[in-house]
Amino acid sequence: MLLGLLCPRRCPVCGDVVMPRGGYVCKECEDKVPYVKSPTCYRCGKEVDDERKEYCHDCSEGGFYYKRGVAPIRYNAVMKRAMEGFKYFNKREYADFFVEAVLERYKELIASWEADLVIPVPIHKSRLRQRGYNQAELLASRVSTGLGLEMRSDVLIRTKKTEVQNKLNDKERQKNIEEAFKINKNVVQSKRVVIIDDIYTTGSTINACAKVLKQAGAADVYCVCACIGAGY
Repeated sequence: MLLGLLCPRRCPVCGDVVMPRGGYVCKECEDKVPYVKSPTCYRCGKEVDDERKEYCHDCSEGGFYYKRGVAPIRYNAVMKRAMEGFKYFNKREYADFFVEAVLERYKELIASWEADLVIPVPIHKSRLRQRGYNQAELLASRVSTGLGLEMRSDVLIRTKKTEVQNKLNDKERQKNIEEAFKINKNVVQSKRVVIIDDIYTTGSTINACAKVLKQAGAADVYCVCACIGAGY
């Protein structure tokens, strides 16, 4: 309680102290959070503009190594500011807001996957030294606790310091992420794995991780992200 008074939680939407106290987002900011609405792509969870569409544009082209994914919040200008604070400005408490959204909307669905492990997307060691934390690992630790699953951050490592993905087009993203990950400790043989990341755009990062995990013997790979782009 004293810590909350000395270091009050900040709202990921407006950046001010959360009012009323005790929540993860200000009451007046709740309506500004762009929660994902149906219909959505069956594979990645992006919103689609026609309920007759099973897959979004990216997923309809195939070639994915993961089975299914979900994300509770659509990535827009509001969430861009929130994510920048979370990733680059030490707003680690925002993880609670994102994970609450994940579990509130998708806890039962994720549980139905009967996963064995939760694995965060790793960042390169140079970025970890600079930033001091991996935002995906912060999310994964909370998601795993909420689901009662084991979280392992030592399974995947990032061997290649890639360009920031949001500065690249689709083809550049794919090339940028190729061979960027490898297995460090193979504990995934015949197991179902859930990959955790902050933002899903084209799926190139998740797919690169899923490919490595499948090659290492994982039975099924799923993904959960905090935010996701549109699939129109």
